[in-house]
Amino acid sequence: AILGWQLTANDSPPPRLMSFEIDVDAEDDLIASGTAALLSPDGTWMAWNASSGIRIREIARSQTRLLEGTQGAFAICFSPDSRWLAFSGRGQLQRVSVSGGTPITICDLVTPRGIAWVDATTIVFSPSISTGLVKVDLGDGVKTPVTELDHARNERSHRWPSTVPGQRAVLFECQFLGQDYDTSDVQILDLDTGKRETVHRGGASPRATNQGQLLFVRGNSLFAVEFDARQKATSGLPVPVLENLTSSVGNQEDDDGSAQYIVDSQGTLLYLDN
Repeated sequence: AILGWQLTANDSPPPRLMSFEIDVDAEDDLIASGTAALLSPDGTWMAWNASSGIRIREIARSQTRLLEGTQGAFAICFSPDSRWLAFSGRGQLQRVSVSGGTPITICDLVTPRGIAWVDATTIVFSPSISTGLVKVDLGDGVKTPVTELDHARNERSHRWPSTVPGQRAVLFECQFLGQDYDTSDVQILDLDTGKRETVHRGGASPRATNQGQLLFVRGNSLFAVEFDARQKATSGLPVPVLENLTSSVGNQEDDDGSAQYIVDSQGTLLYLDN
């Protein structure tokens, strides 16, 4: 896992770039599907998913802990306040405190393709390999579909949702039947209006930064393009951010459309090299 890379979009002098490697427990046992390694939104915590379960450490400390009851976890993500982790395990969507304790079941979830924790009451997820997105209320566990596949456009799946800073919205990968994942449309869904729009064509595993970029993956390369989340629009041409990223964005039979990177609210990038 490599930590470093400040992404900035303002006119102030750019911070000094720092890039360094982090050795983690059970690194050879990482489950590199979905997002295997995470930074919390506030940059305090780092978590990674191994076959033995979710391991967590404070960025400022070297000690790591295994969160009990998370063995076999998949598609993990942090809550917006950085105090919880959501994951799929044992056929259920569950959440567990970063302090530990028994995981809490939210709803049934068997074969997800991505989880995004939007706000205090809402998680959005892709429930299987060929469906639209669903939201769940954390209070009562009620699930509600929020996107439907447009079969006239040969849409096969909506997957790998991610949150949009300052918005009750998610970005996601709109994949087409028989096409490589990195030729998908990157779309944004407004959870209040239910409207979805394409903001970029040709990319996988999209994420928005607080610094005003849309990140996406083609092959083993990470790209960035200027992104106005309120206007739901990109501008300019994408530029490469890094090469040699671990990704699974080829054809639908062999890959799943995911890529191994995450960005915290300060613009720090954590990724797995290939």
